[in-house]
Amino acid sequence: MSISIRPFARAVRRVNKLKTVSIKDKKERKMEQTFRESLVEEDNVDDFLDSALYQSTPLVHDTTGEFFERKKRPDADLELDGMCKYNIDMETLPEDLLQVVNKIFSKHSRYEVKTWGNRLMDHYNMLVSTEKPLNLDYARPFSNTNDLVRNVPEVSFRVAADKEERDKEFSDIAKEAQEVKEIYMENLSNVKMSKADREKYEERQLKIIDYDRPLTIGFLQRKFANNYYVYKRIIHELKERDPQFKPKTLLDFGAGLGSATWAGVHMLGKKLERVAAVEPNPNMRELGRFMSRDLESEVLWTDSLSMVPGAGSQRGQFDLVICGYVLPEIASAKGREVILDTLLTRVKQDGYFVLVDYGTPKGYRFINDFRNKIIEMSRDEVNLVAPCPHHNKCPLAELPENWCHFSQLVQKYPKNIFPKHPKERAFANEKFSYLVVKKGKTPRQRFETEEEAFERFGRVEDRTYYWSRILRPNIKAAQHVITDLCTTEGEFERRIIAKSHTNDGGYSLARKAKWGDLWRFHKRIPHRFRKAGTWGKRLW
Repeated sequence: MSISIRPFARAVRRVNKLKTVSIKDKKERKMEQTFRESLVEEDNVDDFLDSALYQSTPLVHDTTGEFFERKKRPDADLELDGMCKYNIDMETLPEDLLQVVNKIFSKHSRYEVKTWGNRLMDHYNMLVSTEKPLNLDYARPFSNTNDLVRNVPEVSFRVAADKEERDKEFSDIAKEAQEVKEIYMENLSNVKMSKADREKYEERQLKIIDYDRPLTIGFLQRKFANNYYVYKRIIHELKERDPQFKPKTLLDFGAGLGSATWAGVHMLGKKLERVAAVEPNPNMRELGRFMSRDLESEVLWTDSLSMVPGAGSQRGQFDLVICGYVLPEIASAKGREVILDTLLTRVKQDGYFVLVDYGTPKGYRFINDFRNKIIEMSRDEVNLVAPCPHHNKCPLAELPENWCHFSQLVQKYPKNIFPKHPKERAFANEKFSYLVVKKGKTPRQRFETEEEAFERFGRVEDRTYYWSRILRPNIKAAQHVITDLCTTEGEFERRIIAKSHTNDGGYSLARKAKWGDLWRFHKRIPHRFRKAGTWGKRLW
């Protein structure tokens, strides 16, 4: 009978290996102790070993076993990277706001509120989500979607190979729209109306939402928190990029239930001395007034901009004017232009005007139309602040499959406020387009270069006006990151940031940057393009 000694041999080898590792760890710990003690004077060794610095000093060792200090990034670089990030984290709504929302939801069943919210989203989808992206060079400013179908010239919105297919699609849509219009006119001819009433009635046939009480509660359930976080993110960027801006007055036009008002009060605090909320719908205005009655700043609710005291005078102007999600619900293109021109006159010198719309092709089209009006004006009068890093034509306007929009993650109401279905996600991804305009000059208009702006006042915030904007979520791959940028030269550009670029080339920031953040690094030209020919001399 023979006995195998293999299991015994394996066990011995395993024990010997553990002893070897243990001895190696002891040697490394001894070397680390010796190295740390050599960092300080002999008289202060004990104090240093007990200090937090000793406990937190990162050490690594190379292949020879010698220890050395890990290289840390300079504080200046970390500060600059922090100035690039403006996304706010997903968090629950403030407690004071949740208490007000709970009072409203407690008066209705969950099924009713859920039904009203779904009904509201059906209206929203018909209003803003039916338009496809197109080349905005051929669209009339601020026009309605049905006007685009009738007035688009016979050119291809996509590549030449898709021209016939696209033309057929638009002809089918135009034919269907014409049939609907003929049926409508036939029904309308049976009703006796004056010419003025007939025109007024035709304008009303657009998909404009009429907020009754159920839709108002549905808005609170589906859109209020989303809009609140979008406004909060934009105001956060304004505060970070312009610390000298301390607004005392706020105008919330098209307030709805006061999402922008709540965000302004929470972000600006007691600095706000006067807040005006303009909302023409009586149901929305009544509920919004009820929700904001306990805010720190007193809010004036009116149904018209003309009812705000001080029209035409300095008192009628505001430091911060916000117009959010309003333009799609205006019946005509002329009405949209008049509203925007009027609101722009209500902004004080060195104040800001914020225009926000849905993150759909239609919402972006309205934002781009207003942007075209701004870039045609004098730079001494108004200037773009965000998201655009330039005053040239938008590079995405002529790309038929792209549009400029951003994303904000929003946490839904807690289960004690409004319980969700078990299969529903606990957060929402709100897409939006926006434009921030300053009435006055920015550092980019005062100084030609980023270094000159920083040397003049020593403010890091002034350098952000010379940085590009990330237009898409970064694509993180193995040892490189792909990012899409809107550059300061007015171009839509895709860059690849490799790990070999190191942190000085932006690799660390690219791994952490999010959609909508700024990008402070210049374009890096590969080495093979820095030579005069394949085997030529290095040019720089």
